[in-house]
Amino acid sequence: MGKFFSKSVGVNIDLMDAPIGNKYSPVNPIVRASISVDFEEEFSKICYFKSGVYGVADIVLHTTELDGYRGPEFRNQPYKRRTFTERDVFFRAFKDLAADSDKIDAKNSTECGMQTFTYRAGDQYKAQIEIEIPNNVYLPSSCQNFGDLSAHVKIGYAVYIEIYKFGGMFHKRPKLYETFSIPIIYQSGKDPHYVKNNQSLDYIMNEVYANKVKKFYFDQTTQALIPSSLHNNHTRTKFIRKLWNDDYRTENYSQMTKSIPLDLEFVVNSTLNLAEPFRNQFCLTLSSNLGAYNIESNQSTDFVYNGQSTHLGVFKIEYLLIEALYESTIECQRRRRRADEKFMICRIDFTDLNVDIKDFEYNKQTGAYSYVVPMDDLTSAGDLDMNQSLVDMLEGRAIICAGSMSNWLSTSVQIKYTWKISDGMAQDKHIQFMTTSTPDFLFGIMNSSTDEDNAPLYTAPPAYDTNGWDEKS
Repeated sequence: MGKFFSKSVGVNIDLMDAPIGNKYSPVNPIVRASISVDFEEEFSKICYFKSGVYGVADIVLHTTELDGYRGPEFRNQPYKRRTFTERDVFFRAFKDLAADSDKIDAKNSTECGMQTFTYRAGDQYKAQIEIEIPNNVYLPSSCQNFGDLSAHVKIGYAVYIEIYKFGGMFHKRPKLYETFSIPIIYQSGKDPHYVKNNQSLDYIMNEVYANKVKKFYFDQTTQALIPSSLHNNHTRTKFIRKLWNDDYRTENYSQMTKSIPLDLEFVVNSTLNLAEPFRNQFCLTLSSNLGAYNIESNQSTDFVYNGQSTHLGVFKIEYLLIEALYESTIECQRRRRRADEKFMICRIDFTDLNVDIKDFEYNKQTGAYSYVVPMDDLTSAGDLDMNQSLVDMLEGRAIICAGSMSNWLSTSVQIKYTWKISDGMAQDKHIQFMTTSTPDFLFGIMNSSTDEDNAPLYTAPPAYDTNGWDEKS
């Protein structure tokens, strides 16, 4: 909702059936708004009203250029900093709205040679609009300072109303008198001219948790599990520590610790459907080749005895961090700059999400013990609902998708996934997958809900401070 006042009118724009966070997209492309104009004083010679949606880009580019002749006092300063700016209204969809027929002013209409309307103080004009944002062309997502310090763009969308009136003695046609607008967010899809080849991408990373500590170890004498006094392997200092702590002597230390390999197989869709539940778009499998470390079985006393885990095989999935990495070209006034950007899509923290190698199944083909992490476990343990679509998980933010806009923006994107997996004690591993996945909408697959409990709008980061630049063009 937006309320505006000028000398003559007060305007109210209300979004109707707006998606969460007022964020429109190819899944929610229809913008509906209710508009009212309250006239504070008599307002004559109105021709018509115009209302719609527009997208505007503000492009900023900084250069260091060789200066021309500036006089002898500047010989030691041959370069100067310049800032170039440009604005492009790259999208506009609108409808002309007729004024109220009972407000026709016959006298003014005759004088102007065209139909005009007069609204008196206290009158109100009401209208509703319905605009569909097309999905067969590339429209970039809303963003604030996308790029870097050398070049960046700000992209915004708004719902607006304009009031046109007769232009006066020397202007024999309608002229824009007032305009009012409220911002909305737009989440784009990938440029439809880009080839879409959706497939499953399979990545495997190998890690070793050196001298992983057991919480319990099997004592041959008592034939029982005994609590370990170690809480950290202290690999780098164990040779010093064994001088006063028998636990670090080789024979004892080898009973309480083992080096355990852990392989992560991460399968993800090459095209992320931002409109589909995130849980449907990836799979995580953990495996361990115990034989390579001379461990006979995942059922040995190294891992379990009488059904009790030694904790040697326990691993804790801490979080999943998803980031978009951009390579972009920004052009402003025939000058181009390469700009790199990193954007955090989301971070999902998991609570009490543990797996134990003792529960892994043996794979005869690979000779390793494997475990597919159940998606229900990931979903229930995560602090973000992975049953949501990614566009909803982003809440009030929007992510730029690959594409080119006029000549001022061309961008490609890769997705980076970082899994943090710990041994549940002192060792953490940040296991990164740099994938060729790209964010996209697969149009028409599903409709997102229109929850009326709108999330708060995303607060954009502050603009870059360019007060120190020497000159602006």
